[in-house]
Amino acid sequence: MITSLVKEQQTLGLATRLVTAWQQEGIDGLWPATNQVTRHLVSAKRYAEAYILFRSMIDVQKAGETGYVFNADFKSQPTGNPFDWQFKNQAGVLMRIVRLVNETGDASPDKDDRALQIKFLDNPVQFDALSQLMRLIPGDYNLAATYQTTELRAPKPLFLAVECIESKIKLTVLPFESGTSKLNTVSNDFRIPAQGCALQRIHMFNEFLARSWSNRYNGRLTLDRIFVRRLDQDRL
Repeated sequence: MITSLVKEQQTLGLATRLVTAWQQEGIDGLWPATNQVTRHLVSAKRYAEAYILFRSMIDVQKAGETGYVFNADFKSQPTGNPFDWQFKNQAGVLMRIVRLVNETGDASPDKDDRALQIKFLDNPVQFDALSQLMRLIPGDYNLAATYQTTELRAPKPLFLAVECIESKIKLTVLPFESGTSKLNTVSNDFRIPAQGCALQRIHMFNEFLARSWSNRYNGRLTLDRIFVRRLDQDRL
């Protein structure tokens, strides 16, 4: 039913109301339908409806933990929704959520202490496998990423960016260092303009490079947390 309804603009609203009603009735297993409706709402530039639908599907406990970046510390597996982390299958890259380990190699005693491990398999890579949509109102913000690397070899640096969906203008870019390092945090301020940036995307990428065997990526980048906070509120 949902697959048929989302194909037409006239019935997309009905699909949204149906999924919302099912959620209110306590029906389980709604993420596939929710994700399908959300993607079509985003394609139709009905951004507010898409985000409201996503938020309505989050349980009370998770809603209190979301902030501006959903699942910022990778405690849960992705739902498949565009407003959650999107893991794209990409040749030469292996991505998975793992338990953090201490310096002795033991798993963290905190069962929720998890991270996203991105392992490069010694191949040329044009990285575009990690992203999430955000709905930020105009104002000043700060993007921060806490990460560690293990023998990371990157012919071109890897970056984390926030960009406007429609214009593709990058509002801020954070670089990740190569080599081996313990937990490190990088951050930068950015501004959502008053016009032309109703929906944003946070994503990881590298600059274009020729697919030559000499441009191989190898090693691991482990993301502990990606966080966005509102600076305007800090100044109140």
